[in-house]
Amino acid sequence: MSLEAELNNDMKSAMKSRDQVRLDTIRFLLSQLKNLAIEKGQPLNDAEVQQAIAKQVKQQREVIDQYRQAGRDDLVDEETAQVNILETYLPQQISEAKLRAMVAKTIDEMPNAGMGQIIGEVRKAIGGQADGARIASEVKRQLNQ
Repeated sequence: MSLEAELNNDMKSAMKSRDQVRLDTIRFLLSQLKNLAIEKGQPLNDAEVQQAIAKQVKQQREVIDQYRQAGRDDLVDEETAQVNILETYLPQQISEAKLRAMVAKTIDEMPNAGMGQIIGEVRKAIGGQADGARIASEVKRQLNQ
């Protein structure tokens, strides 16, 4: 079953169970996915759907930080609930230990590479199992040792 089909099924079950937060989150995501498919001119594959979800999670985390700075804890809770729902559709995140090992291995294999090249290689190897910020901070930490 494709990820979009899974989202549609989950939206139906959220309607039946009257889970308004889940329903609103999935509806908004499906709307964005439909717009992306129209923009692209063809249906999205699962990898593109996962990229769109990851992008949405990143945007909502930035919004959460802004709400925290503004002291709006009610909105922080609401956005956090939405992020938690969206994350269920993303691949399992890699552990810190595995990320450290992958970065160390990549640095050893590419001793003369710059930070950007190392991040790119780690990102290719890991896929969607870690966001760019986590990868970048680990690469920076290891390069500065």
